[in-house]
Amino acid sequence: EEMVDNVVASFLFEGEADAAAPADKPIVKNEAGMILASDPAVSRYSMYVPENYEIVLQNGTTSATSGESVLTLSYEIPTENTIDEYWAAKRAAYEALYTDFAMVDAECSPPAETLEDVKLWLGGRQAVSYVYTYVRGGVAYKTEKRMTIEGVYVYTLTYTAPITPNADGAVPYTAHYADLLATAEAFTFD
Repeated sequence: EEMVDNVVASFLFEGEADAAAPADKPIVKNEAGMILASDPAVSRYSMYVPENYEIVLQNGTTSATSGESVLTLSYEIPTENTIDEYWAAKRAAYEALYTDFAMVDAECSPPAETLEDVKLWLGGRQAVSYVYTYVRGGVAYKTEKRMTIEGVYVYTLTYTAPITPNADGAVPYTAHYADLLATAEAFTFD
């Protein structure tokens, strides 16, 4: 009984008056100086983002932002038979969930016929890219989703940013596009 009380007290930070919360986790960087955004205790991957990104979600799904640019990595077991069917289902879900989501255009970069022709990679695996623009809440955004399959999971690296120029003329989407490329290159499966 005393042992149970001690365990409960440790969870509630009871006991000594000067007891402190656990220290923040140390920042982990790769050789390129990018920071580990995913939590290795719960994710099936290691996602590294440039240092100028703030990590906002770190569980099975990882998300990081820099200004108006967002990088997200998620995975799930699909019920669809192909990546194209999976994307079509996701697009329909977005349109049903967000009433102000209006797809403007979309294009797909399918996988190459041979490994020598592969242009897109994610975690050392061939990836399909879906690029689309949409308007939500009166703001125009552009998104690139890179999808690949590892085991029974579809992994999706998503980069989204506004395409409307800022006051200085810079376009948020193109200003941080290199971050998507660096993140895709540094991504690994655990």
